[in-house]
Amino acid sequence: MFYAAFFEKKVGAKNKTTYNLKKMTIKEHLKLLYTELKKSKIENPRLEAELIIENILKVNKKYLILNPNKEINKNNLNKIKNHLEKRLNLYPMAYIKKEKYFYNLKFFVNKDVLIPRPESELIIDEIIKKTKDNSEATTIMDIGTGSGCLIINLANILSKNKKIDFYGIDICQKALKIAEKNAKLNKAEKNVKFIQSDLLQKIIDKKIKLKEKIIITANLPYLTKEEIKNSPSIKFEPVKALDGGKDGLRYYKKILSQVKKIKNKKNHIEIYMEISDWQNKVLILEVKNILKNYKVKIKTIKDLTKQNRLILVSL
Repeated sequence: MFYAAFFEKKVGAKNKTTYNLKKMTIKEHLKLLYTELKKSKIENPRLEAELIIENILKVNKKYLILNPNKEINKNNLNKIKNHLEKRLNLYPMAYIKKEKYFYNLKFFVNKDVLIPRPESELIIDEIIKKTKDNSEATTIMDIGTGSGCLIINLANILSKNKKIDFYGIDICQKALKIAEKNAKLNKAEKNVKFIQSDLLQKIIDKKIKLKEKIIITANLPYLTKEEIKNSPSIKFEPVKALDGGKDGLRYYKKILSQVKKIKNKKNHIEIYMEISDWQNKVLILEVKNILKNYKVKIKTIKDLTKQNRLILVSL
């Protein structure tokens, strides 16, 4: 996932709110929440206020619009204050709601997985462009699957092609349980198999029978320690899923080395690696060095903001 755009001013002591816990209408609560959130420079304070009330009352925006003068039960007042304080301290709304939409599907998320970012949807777009009308026997593996948002979307879109196998791979058992839950939530449990592995290790150990065309999506940890330190908006997300070492490329170097062990004369491998803009040239040099004995094609794909977002390696 891309995080550099989410860098914010550091937060010091834990923010508290003097939010009034008296009984009020939905409209009055929304106004107070908006004021508190705006004062703390939370982005989209009006939307955030609505999301807090929607989540607590288990209603949608239409309900808020149609019932502005409905009083909120006093049993919910402490919940409102608690939600507000979490947001003032940059606790992600996705973790509060325990859900995040990604490529039009809803995913369960908690502190054991990263929150899906819209920048990563580019991986799905690129694979669909090349694969949707292709009947070739293919293995698609999502390495570092986390919530499963990439592989589940790909499976739902491409599963009509019975020659494609879908795998979500992660080293973290807690993440895999969430991915399996999301597969059921999105009716993809019959199409996606989840495997616990250190990147490609179990594939190298022949635990998966690969087809002649192999597509690997690798949205691995690619932040440096300095980037993590300067990014308060991600301080509640799992550090192990963010920290890519000194140059942010530790896991990409490892997976490129592992790819050599599954490459043979018959198969064709495509690797989609998500990066920060500044890592483009550095990773290309690593690819050329690690795969120097192979005939390799390298392509950089930019996102909608014209930033380098993906490196596609074909061999």
